[in-house]
Amino acid sequence: FFFFFFQAEDGIRDFCLSRGLGDVYKRQGINAEYMGPQSALFSVSTKFLGDIDDISAPIKKALAELCVEIHSAVEEKAKELFAELRRKVYVTPKSYLDLIRLYAEGLAKKRKQMDDSKNRLAGGIDKLKETNVNIAQMKRRLEVLQPKLVEKSEILEVSQKKVNKEQRMATQKEQLVTMQADEVNEKAKKAKAIADEAEGELNLLMPCLLYTS
Repeated sequence: FFFFFFQAEDGIRDFCLSRGLGDVYKRQGINAEYMGPQSALFSVSTKFLGDIDDISAPIKKALAELCVEIHSAVEEKAKELFAELRRKVYVTPKSYLDLIRLYAEGLAKKRKQMDDSKNRLAGGIDKLKETNVNIAQMKRRLEVLQPKLVEKSEILEVSQKKVNKEQRMATQKEQLVTMQADEVNEKAKKAKAIADEAEGELNLLMPCLLYTS
């Protein structure tokens, strides 16, 4: 006997004692007496996968067949393991139902991830659109300011030329003043030399003048 939990149609989980999937088929309205094992498994997976939205009928059929194939492959591997190592691995009806449930949960998780990615992408696109709008507005403002910028540039160029001219004149005047200062210093040196010479001669003549007087 296998013990497993089954999700009833009204949402109540109840404990069942079963020899296989027979009780599950009865609860789903499936008559297993006229079905082989593969057909019964296919009917169960078809029933549970039918509750998943946004999957086409051909895809659901392929998924149901894949579930049967996986379950059958696991059963065969369990038999091989028992034959080789004498270790029993039980593949129960609950295992089959868990396989279907795990697929449904994994699909829901992946869909949520895709929705989140779409939302992030949509948000990024909105930001790009907003940035493009801002750039367009800045371009229009630059077009309006362009004549004023040209005018300001011309005024600045004229002012710069005037400043350069005044600076050259100031430099020339500075050079002239420096030259004149050098001439004055030279004349001052000569005058001092003459004065020193005259004072020396006067000092020599002073005793004679005093003696004569």
